[in-house]
Amino acid sequence: MQIRELSLYNFRIYKGSNVIDLSTKNDKNIIVISGKNGYGKTTFLMSLVWCLYGKNMSEVDEFYNDQIKNQGGYGKYIANSLNRLAKNQSDTLFYVSLKFTDIEIQAIPCKEITIRRTYDTESSTPEKLEILFDGQPNELINEYGAELFIRDFIIPLESAKFFFFDAEKIVSLAEANGIEQRKELSKAYSEVLGIKKYEDLSSNLLELQIKYKKDSATTEDRMKLIDLQSKEQQNDMAQNSNRNAIQEYRETIDRLSYDEREIQQKLIQESNTITDEEFNELRLRNNEIDAELTNQRIQLNELLDLAPFAIGGDMLTQVSEQLDREKEKNEIQFQDEEIDSKTETILFELDQFRVKSEFPIQPKISEFYNQTFRQLIRKHFFNVADEKKQEIKKIHEFTELELYDFNNLLNNLKQSFKSQFKLVNQGYNGLLSEKNSITKKLTDAESKSEDELIKSLRDKQKELQRKIKSHELEIDQLNIKIGAIDNEQTQIKSQISALTKKIDTADLYKDKDNLTKELVNELKDFIKKYKEEKKKSLEARILSGLDILMHKKVIKKVVVEMIDEHINIRILNGKGEEIQKDSLSMGEKQLYATALLKALVEESNISFPVFVDSPMQKFDEDHAENVIKHFYPNISEQVVIFPILKKELTQDEFKMLSKNISKCYLINNKGESESEFLEVANNKLFETYNKRYKDDN
Repeated sequence: MQIRELSLYNFRIYKGSNVIDLSTKNDKNIIVISGKNGYGKTTFLMSLVWCLYGKNMSEVDEFYNDQIKNQGGYGKYIANSLNRLAKNQSDTLFYVSLKFTDIEIQAIPCKEITIRRTYDTESSTPEKLEILFDGQPNELINEYGAELFIRDFIIPLESAKFFFFDAEKIVSLAEANGIEQRKELSKAYSEVLGIKKYEDLSSNLLELQIKYKKDSATTEDRMKLIDLQSKEQQNDMAQNSNRNAIQEYRETIDRLSYDEREIQQKLIQESNTITDEEFNELRLRNNEIDAELTNQRIQLNELLDLAPFAIGGDMLTQVSEQLDREKEKNEIQFQDEEIDSKTETILFELDQFRVKSEFPIQPKISEFYNQTFRQLIRKHFFNVADEKKQEIKKIHEFTELELYDFNNLLNNLKQSFKSQFKLVNQGYNGLLSEKNSITKKLTDAESKSEDELIKSLRDKQKELQRKIKSHELEIDQLNIKIGAIDNEQTQIKSQISALTKKIDTADLYKDKDNLTKELVNELKDFIKKYKEEKKKSLEARILSGLDILMHKKVIKKVVVEMIDEHINIRILNGKGEEIQKDSLSMGEKQLYATALLKALVEESNISFPVFVDSPMQKFDEDHAENVIKHFYPNISEQVVIFPILKKELTQDEFKMLSKNISKCYLINNKGESESEFLEVANNKLFETYNKRYKDDN
């Protein structure tokens, strides 16, 4: 898959129509697009993300999420993408269009797919998404849904962070410490590695089995199943409604917060006690603190959730010991079943020889030898005595994932909980203190004037703050509801499973049910093997990438843990001790994230172009050379990088990369609100850059 062409029309700094050819061939897989800060490099990357994901672009990168919040919500943020000159000329429409080639979709064979997202600031339905196949619309898209088509057949939203990224900010992959952050990354890993599609197929087959059971059930059991499934569907609808309501509340909060900040700025200006520059600095820092506080609050809440377990440490130890006994019993039970199965197979075959023999054997003698064989086989072949262990009562019966989570919890409490809590709490209190100081400065500035205008502005500000607080409480209540419904859904699924197990499948569906059951079991085995293969391969690829990119060989082993939907990546030193990723330097974090990205893309089998802003940030000279030689030439068949020449890509580095460079472009700024793309010969890039930006340098 390649993006052959990008078209920008009146999108931000790109006035009118701007078309750029991004096609690459063979080993010349890299395109360099350079320009000064503010000329349109970041806008280029943003245009790709917006074209593909629209209002969901905030889920791709925290940068877009922050931008949308700071500008008062998605509506205001994207409406501000209309080029200023075009707006002054009453041209209210802008769009971004992408042309894809080499996409194989069996249902819709075509040579080229065009995705165009358009926005008209004067329209009652401003945003429009079109998908064309060889230039023509297709009715299947209307039925399937354009947004869903992009996620299912182009690139999943969760995976986009691995293909569109700022190289300086990918350190976030190494800094994901919160439970929710790890869950989101697990989803992304699962999508990229292709695990999710097989798990979805397994779920669909299980649903089919339930259908056979329902159609075979007695009237009473069928009514129970219908009632349970109806409750399950109602809960799904309620969850969607709750999540949509949360999204709407958050968008409203973004708008209200924007208005509140505007009023605060007016209050400062009217009070005339600090300059606009000082105010903007305070406001920016205040926003940064809010974001940091939110992150610290999440971590603090997660740690506080663990506090009762820390207090009840003795009881937790008892639970751990009981779980170990239960695990041992399960292993013994599994071993016993395996031994019994093999023993009975041997005895059955032995009995076949007896039947064919000419010597009659009395049943009592036969039974004696059978029992003796059972004992001797267990003793000599499996080294297990034929004695029943002391009966262990099962209390918890944890699944593999639950046991994994419990052991993680226990290890966390034993090793790092106290230091983590102290560190996070200190950080939270420090940020809170700084925020209070900034708030006091702003409040002091506002309180200098007491005229009617100031009073009116303050009243409006208080009302906005009241509404924001009210909506935040609504979100908290909805999150509580979502948690309660999730618990209820787990119980319903358990009840459905228990009920279907006791229903005998009717003769009409027997063969279909058996085939489906066989497919489910085969698929489970396949997923287990597939995960194990991906785990080993990903471990090897990440470690290999780290060995190539890093000079300090402190990381000796990579462990990828895959338990159900949970995927976690750990790095170990030579002693087998885990290296905490937050203990790495910023440069080391970026190298780790780079190696992880490389491994994921190689494992994904998704031939998708990679776009990288600030490609060489945080790397020293030696590490930069490794990245140039081993990362960008091999990461994808189409790699587009956006460096600032001399700063993020030196002339020597460019020469090392030159054999893999297909095209070079400079972003030429024609004025305050107008940029264009200029294609430049590879060997003339730095010369042209120096001439064109001579005045700026």
